[in-house]
Amino acid sequence: MLGWRPPIQIVPYFGYGTRERLILKGRVMVQRDLPPPGRADNRWRNFRSMARRYLTDEVPGARVELHHGGEIFERRTDQEGYFDFDCPLRTPLPGDTLWHEVKIHLRSPLGRHQIEVQSTARIYTPPAAAEFGIVSDIDDTVIHTGATNFFRMARVVMFGNAYTRLAFKGVAAFYQALQHHCREDLRNPIFYVTSSPWNIFDVICEVFRVHHIPHGPIFMKDYGFDADKFIKSSHGFHKLASIRGLLELYPHLPFILIGDSGQHDPEIYRQIVREFPRRIHAIYIRDVTERSGRREAVEALGREVQETGTALVLSRDTTGAAEHAASRGYIDPARLSSIAADSEADTERPSAAEKLLGQQT
Repeated sequence: MLGWRPPIQIVPYFGYGTRERLILKGRVMVQRDLPPPGRADNRWRNFRSMARRYLTDEVPGARVELHHGGEIFERRTDQEGYFDFDCPLRTPLPGDTLWHEVKIHLRSPLGRHQIEVQSTARIYTPPAAAEFGIVSDIDDTVIHTGATNFFRMARVVMFGNAYTRLAFKGVAAFYQALQHHCREDLRNPIFYVTSSPWNIFDVICEVFRVHHIPHGPIFMKDYGFDADKFIKSSHGFHKLASIRGLLELYPHLPFILIGDSGQHDPEIYRQIVREFPRRIHAIYIRDVTERSGRREAVEALGREVQETGTALVLSRDTTGAAEHAASRGYIDPARLSSIAADSEADTERPSAAEKLLGQQT
């Protein structure tokens, strides 16, 4: 039919910023009808859903508008359909609200039978009373992924869903404690950085919901075909750039960094400490690798970081990090018992995840 186009959707990711500045990323693509995940889904149903997330039909060159408080900002999507807004605001966001909603409108391309395409994006702004921020890795820090073993990681990611992706025990309680610090009415901001692609943003959000892990803005990766994206696609570059941006955006806010020993989190966080002295309260590293010499290397790095006044804690479970946080006043010591009780099975979780996936038919 003349003028017909397949249904197009706007997919906004979590935005963030300050009362005077709004930062938001999203994507315009042909609509995907993905079934919601279920506890009884078998691995082939999960695989089909995951494959559809990667086989996207993007809309490059689309004209997108962001509307807030009478102000309108316009951007064009790139070759992979992504748009980026970084907007100074004449009308500040409310200071007593953590999550704000803004409208995103697609102005072109529209087919004859598509009158309007719009979406609502959520923007997070830290409260003025925040005492510190938290930056956390996701894979093998929050969720069992097996990132040090490519085949195990691929199996967990491609054949699992939000109900088979298992969170490390104690993480939800520990992150909630960090957010509240020692006051129930406080909400310290938490941000997540991962090398996973934006294609599985909805999966990560659903995993967090299922396991009661606090939500926050997520920095993921665009594995595009542009030359500059290939050059800048390393895990280290992505994570360093994301954390630098947060420290520069919130210059008066110290941070706690959380990661694992499987890839290069300790080295990345050491570099952040060097670049932003006295801005990092502590570094918590989950010990997930059995590689010879890796633990000793991280411990040596920890001694180096300690000389700057920042503690690096290497622990196989969540309890070790929580105990240190309680001793430094970053969490309420009264929360330690519940965190410890929920952390006892940490070492059993990877095999449990594999067993669960293996039982699906």
